[in-house]
Amino acid sequence: MLKNTVKPLIMTIFNTAALLPTFQSLNPGGFEGWPFYLRFYNASNAIVIISYNGVDPHFQMAPTSSESIYFGAASNAPMGSGLLAKGSQVYIFGAAGVGNFFISGYYQPELS
Repeated sequence: MLKNTVKPLIMTIFNTAALLPTFQSLNPGGFEGWPFYLRFYNASNAIVIISYNGVDPHFQMAPTSSESIYFGAASNAPMGSGLLAKGSQVYIFGAAGVGNFFISGYYQPELS
């Protein structure tokens, strides 16, 4: 059962000098909860391609850009219920660049 509260995800920081021309996981252990909000920030000079399944490209981020995505449930669901599964991973690919790529966000924790 979910708590009626939210917690921040541990920020993921990726140095774009390590970008590869194939998808690689940014958070190999997956998210610790059900994220309902993710913020992507590309603080590099590289074009970055994002995927939620590691196979299909889902969106592209230009250098020095940011993107916020809300994965919230319908308004009658528990506060902050995320529709992105617990343990989900985000994948990235592109040509190596200079600078970092960040993911931050919030999730709803489970009752202990």
